[in-house]
Amino acid sequence: MAGLQSNGQVIGFAELDNRPIENIPPMTSKTGSTVPPPPRPYMCNLAIDAKYQRKGIATSLIQNCEDICQTYWGLDYVYLKVRKENDSAVQLYQGLGYDIVESRKEKTVTSKKKEEEEEILLMKKKLN
Repeated sequence: MAGLQSNGQVIGFAELDNRPIENIPPMTSKTGSTVPPPPRPYMCNLAIDAKYQRKGIATSLIQNCEDICQTYWGLDYVYLKVRKENDSAVQLYQGLGYDIVESRKEKTVTSKKKEEEEEILLMKKKLN
């Protein structure tokens, strides 16, 4: 799902996934450890162009994802993961009714191709 300007420029993006969890094999990291797949439905990769942040676009994209879960998939919840250090995103999600379900360490690869371990929050929202 993308947020667009009238000229077709993408200014925001969010991904929503609802594959059945039993059909998703565990993911394997470069170090060989396995990571279980995230629960479904799962919203991820929310990003807003820096010029358009704090204008309600992220909230609108999140609410559209929630609407798809309810209206089209008949589901009453949605999950997401966020880096614990991303205070503004955590506050946004909590302000929209998301609760922290779990906190765990996950290995990620940085933009400099360096592997780091960081704390990740799994959040869930019960939809109305």
